[in-house]
Amino acid sequence: MREDQANMVLIDSVNPLLKRAASSKVYLRLNMGDEELFSRLRIILRRFPGNVPVILHDPGEKRTVQVPRELFINGSEAVMDVLVNILGNENVVVKKGE
Repeated sequence: MREDQANMVLIDSVNPLLKRAASSKVYLRLNMGDEELFSRLRIILRRFPGNVPVILHDPGEKRTVQVPRELFINGSEAVMDVLVNILGNENVVVKKGE
C-alpha cells in the first residue's frame, strides 16, 4: 500500500455465494420421534446457516414439515456431506427449481 493512493481491493473473479439457494430445497427423511437424531440435526443445521429451506419428512407418521427460517442451510457441499453421513444418501434429496 502506498501513502499517495487510496485503499484498493484486487479481485481475480467473482462468484455468487448462494446460487443454489434461490431455487432449491433440501428434503430429509427421518424418524422425527428420534429425539437424539433430531437434536443432532438441529445442531448441524445451525452450523450451516443460509437461505435453502429444509423439509423434514417422517414416512412412518406420514408427516412433512418445513423447519423454521433460522434452520435454513447454505446448501454447501460440506453440509450436504454431513447430512448424508448422518442420515444416509437415500434420505437426503435436493430438489431444484421449486
